[in-house]
Amino acid sequence: MGLIKKRPWYDKVVITTIPHYCAIVFMLSPIPIYIFYAFIATISSTLSITWHLSGEKPGRLMTVDYIFASLWAFTEIYITLLFFRNDVLCMIYITLFNVVNLYTNKLVDKYSFGEERWFNYDTGHSVWHVFSAIKYSVCAWLIRPISS
Repeated sequence: MGLIKKRPWYDKVVITTIPHYCAIVFMLSPIPIYIFYAFIATISSTLSITWHLSGEKPGRLMTVDYIFASLWAFTEIYITLLFFRNDVLCMIYITLFNVVNLYTNKLVDKYSFGEERWFNYDTGHSVWHVFSAIKYSVCAWLIRPISS
């Protein structure tokens, strides 16, 4: 946010986005909603990498990146409601993990810029990427298609 410098492919903010693709592994299924999940996860991760590579300029790419990231989270919640509505604990986990993920992203933004700067944006956002990738992989594992 606010950085208008193009990043090389090996930059830590770019590299730490790559593990988001791991969530797709748990969703390999012919069931249409899981195909949609894998599609959204792939597009969202690719948009995020592209946005970081392009210098993180506010604009259309950022907006589309945020829309797909939100759609990814809502798809997790939708799958939970669709297939796991009797598993209240799963519903709580998925919702809580997504809320915490969003909140920590906003905390990183808040404490990376301005007067209350606690840490460098690149470091904070890279750590958040790792946390986010773990969150998406855990959620994908929790709501994975279970063969009968």
